[in-house]
Amino acid sequence: MILFPGTICLVLVAAAMMLPVLSSPHAEGAGHVAIGSGVDASALEAGPARVTADQFLEAVQNGFLDNVKECLDRGIDMNVRNEKGESALHLVKDAATAEYLISRGADVNLPDRQSGMTPLFFQEVPIARLLVAAGANVNARSLKGNTPLIWFAYSSYLEGIEYLLSVNADLHAVNDDGKTVLDVAEDFGSPELVEYLREAGAKKGSQNKPSEIPEDAGRSHEGRP
Repeated sequence: MILFPGTICLVLVAAAMMLPVLSSPHAEGAGHVAIGSGVDASALEAGPARVTADQFLEAVQNGFLDNVKECLDRGIDMNVRNEKGESALHLVKDAATAEYLISRGADVNLPDRQSGMTPLFFQEVPIARLLVAAGANVNARSLKGNTPLIWFAYSSYLEGIEYLLSVNADLHAVNDDGKTVLDVAEDFGSPELVEYLREAGAKKGSQNKPSEIPEDAGRSHEGRP
């Protein structure tokens, strides 16, 4: 095939015009960007990238704060929940990440769907302090009538109970089984916890039957039943 000089020029011009298209960030595949270790980027979409709830909550749970920030910048719902109805503040383990979530408006009183428990039920003292400072209800009730104070007794969490009482948790609250924090502590807690509660003025409830382990007791504090 013989190309005349004029034809060659036209071919070169056409090729030059195609280069910006091929190198454009909008070209197919160019918009897929990983958001960090531990988070699968396969579900991210090109263009206005969206992030799945699982990706966001995984980043929260693993303490990947930069990834959490990026997920929020991409429009993920701050209060999105997993299949159990747990939000980011239920799952977070790192105080810095929890503080950031709260600063961005995470709901500190959002109950999960499975037990009706707010984030305070599942957090240890460092994060509990942040939640309470942001307005978490220290006397919130689960679907079974437990308060965070009663719930902490199931795992004999003395430090948590001391903290909750320091911020006016109700020492005499009774759950749906007629149990107070002292009742639960006597059945599940340490002798030290029982002694502490008695000295604090805790009383037994009206029911004499032993406390039963709640169905969701395994979802209490990390390292404790």
